[in-house]
Amino acid sequence: MLPTICKAYEVFGESRYLEAARRAADCVWSNGILRKGLGICHGIAGSVLSLLTVYRTTRENRHLYRALRMCEATWCEPCLDTIRCSPDRQRYVRGMPDLPYSLMEGSAGILYAYVSVLRPDAASFPGYDFA
Repeated sequence: MLPTICKAYEVFGESRYLEAARRAADCVWSNGILRKGLGICHGIAGSVLSLLTVYRTTRENRHLYRALRMCEATWCEPCLDTIRCSPDRQRYVRGMPDLPYSLMEGSAGILYAYVSVLRPDAASFPGYDFA
């Protein structure tokens, strides 16, 4: 949702979209680390890329800081243990993505997020947002 709101601001230039993006980014941050996994689709990497999209649009350092802290959670053992133990009826194996190496669910997504934080001004949501 965040890339859409940011794109609306870029296209229409209306401050209401920028304010909505800021509120949505605050919501991502306040809801914390997602326990469903590390991937882009519904995991921590998606939160990282969403926050980077808002950073790229606003240039407000708090969004970059938050994206970096989210990345940090991906190698924090207590966070990883929580993900491994979280129930998810949609998964074949608890704590393991069905496609563990894929871009949207697996390790390719978190790798993409790591690369994105190295160049936050060019960060984009894959397949949708083009910086």
